[in-house]
Amino acid sequence: MLTINNLNKSYDSKVVLDNLCLDIAAGDIVALVGENGAGKTTLLEIIMNLRLADSGTICIFGQDGAVDNPAVRQRMGFLSETIPFFGDWTLERIIRFHRQFYPRWEQPYADRLIDTLQLDTKQCYRDLSRGQKLRFGLVATLSHHPELILLDEITAGMDPIVRKQCLALLKSEASEHGTTILFATNLVSSMKGFASHLVFLRHASLSPLLDTRTIESDDWDDYFIAHFDGEKSA
Repeated sequence: MLTINNLNKSYDSKVVLDNLCLDIAAGDIVALVGENGAGKTTLLEIIMNLRLADSGTICIFGQDGAVDNPAVRQRMGFLSETIPFFGDWTLERIIRFHRQFYPRWEQPYADRLIDTLQLDTKQCYRDLSRGQKLRFGLVATLSHHPELILLDEITAGMDPIVRKQCLALLKSEASEHGTTILFATNLVSSMKGFASHLVFLRHASLSPLLDTRTIESDDWDDYFIAHFDGEKSA
């Protein structure tokens, strides 16, 4: 579904991503875990062709450089708190504009998500709180049933009830449609019961994919800390 080979990115003399390799199978829900500034956003933006890598290859749906193809983008979803919609437009107008780019857009499903997430489509986007903007972004991301979803720190700052609700919607989408999800986060405990795999990004390098069924600790935050402490002492 998503394969990354020998990906490198530096800013001047600072190495941000160092020879990264990652292979995510269809239907996997992968939590990309790392501290703030670890390079998670940079990696997702490179996958989405919003930022250029220095070297390396990315293969999506079996195609190299596929994200440049509009037909491939229609099969993907990407949500980050740093990507705004048109501020002075109502949510209703944004949806009418947005859905024309996605032939698989399902408006009844979008309407159910809007109701579930308690959004008012008559409101202007600029008048929404940060949490409301992210919830609306989730509507825009899920309503065309993408096969691959990339999420960048979208639950940071959400209250626990809304976070749980959003993760449940994503889990339901994945279960019903076999959606593959790559979810960048530093809130590793919130991934318990959600992610099928964890991958750690630290010091510009990725750990091997870890099947979450093999994690014996009940406290994933402790597991996260122990993992990084172990790296420091190694």
